[in-house]
Amino acid sequence: MANPILALDVGTSSCHVLLADNEGSCLSSASSPIAYHTPRDGPELAREFDPAQALSTLGSLVSQALSEAGVSPGSIDSIAITSQRQGLVLLDSAGVELACTPNIDLRAVFEGAAIDEQRGEQVYRTTGHTPSLILAPARLAWFQKHEPGIFQRIDAVLSVAGWLMYHLTGRKLGERCMEGEAGLLNISSGARCHRLLDSLGFPRGLLPSMPGRGAPHRTVFGPLAQEWGLKKGAEVILAGPDTQCGLLGMGLTQPGQVGALLGWSGAVQAITSDPCLHPDRATWAGRYLLDDLWVAEANLGEVGSSYAWLKDLLLGPDAPISEADDLAAAAPEDGSGILACLGPSPESAFTAGLRRGGLLFPTPFAYQQPTAAGLFRASLENVAFSAKANLACLDQLTGRTTDLLHIGGGMARSDVLASILADVLGIPVRRTRTPQATARGAVLRAILQTRPDITPHQLTEIAGADHDDIVPRSPAVVARYESAYREWLDVQQRLDWE
Repeated sequence: MANPILALDVGTSSCHVLLADNEGSCLSSASSPIAYHTPRDGPELAREFDPAQALSTLGSLVSQALSEAGVSPGSIDSIAITSQRQGLVLLDSAGVELACTPNIDLRAVFEGAAIDEQRGEQVYRTTGHTPSLILAPARLAWFQKHEPGIFQRIDAVLSVAGWLMYHLTGRKLGERCMEGEAGLLNISSGARCHRLLDSLGFPRGLLPSMPGRGAPHRTVFGPLAQEWGLKKGAEVILAGPDTQCGLLGMGLTQPGQVGALLGWSGAVQAITSDPCLHPDRATWAGRYLLDDLWVAEANLGEVGSSYAWLKDLLLGPDAPISEADDLAAAAPEDGSGILACLGPSPESAFTAGLRRGGLLFPTPFAYQQPTAAGLFRASLENVAFSAKANLACLDQLTGRTTDLLHIGGGMARSDVLASILADVLGIPVRRTRTPQATARGAVLRAILQTRPDITPHQLTEIAGADHDDIVPRSPAVVARYESAYREWLDVQQRLDWE
């Protein structure tokens, strides 16, 4: 058997490591939460991660995964890297981290609002993304205004995946799909959007080069490689953004296929043969990992994070998430009349700012008291209702009718949620059995780049064979959920800040 492939995935809530064979089958995996902090004297909405701590966590996970599979680190020939979108690492000329900002860093809210007020339409039509507060130009504008000392020392602006690539190879590189997610790419041409970036004051010299598809870059025998026991010369591949890698990990390679990654947040993406831009900027357009393909995306908002919050509130932080699922499974299918309006919403637009939400249940309590089981089930129904609304938006945009939804990610492991999704959508749901679909997608991207004998169609067969199909239980259940969905939509539309 050929030497295994190691995938590194720095997501929003956790770091993941996956070891796979050269056909993409999982040999072992390991995960650990990632910690964020507000920098000293930084604004309340600022978030950063400690680079040394993140590298140490990844190193421990690599060791764990290799040990579980009985594999020596020196036998690794290929390393695939993926990470959260919009996360950025600012390096100085010596390669020292000046700031490591995740995708949940919202310090640039005012800078982003100013950009969108003046150039919002141009930003969206060029990059396929808004609001600007989460994109690289606004982040850099914040540092220029509030931390000029740091700004003047910046030598490179890298994605989180690009930062890992730098530590393994010594090269400051970008990957086309990932650069697009940061608002640094013309989404249609795939080239840098220099005219837009120049107008926003983004220095061209801070942008990493974007090598085309071809030979991967090689590890250097630096401190990180030595610490992890990696050999010099192993191939390192920037696989792309975590969501797009997740689609590939589920075997999606053709226009018209639709997948949902349900983790800390949720995103529904449809593969398209052209960039699809919404007239009201209600969706995103991004590059896909395969040539001449794009994705149209609608966002569900906070999925796993809102469910975890409810679990911590009702059961305590030490209770496993499976306990919440067990309670949700025992509750009536309509949540005993409870409606949840938490993170996931019917709005596809990536709008900034606060909105109302909460849990609604029948009163007076003398008639019927809400239970923890009902609240958990309503929270999962909230996710499914949001998926239905956003899927309808994508179908209208792409001109297709989705008849099968692929799902993956941490929340997709919930049997209750998978069943509710099928009933609410009224279509089959295909769930990947691989617990780390994103990391597996990174492995498959590496296979594509290093093995010319493998085609995207073969990848579909490899990844697609590992799934469960969940179908709607009955037309009557689908009809009942359609009525509950309409009520949820009405409530959501009434919940707004006056």
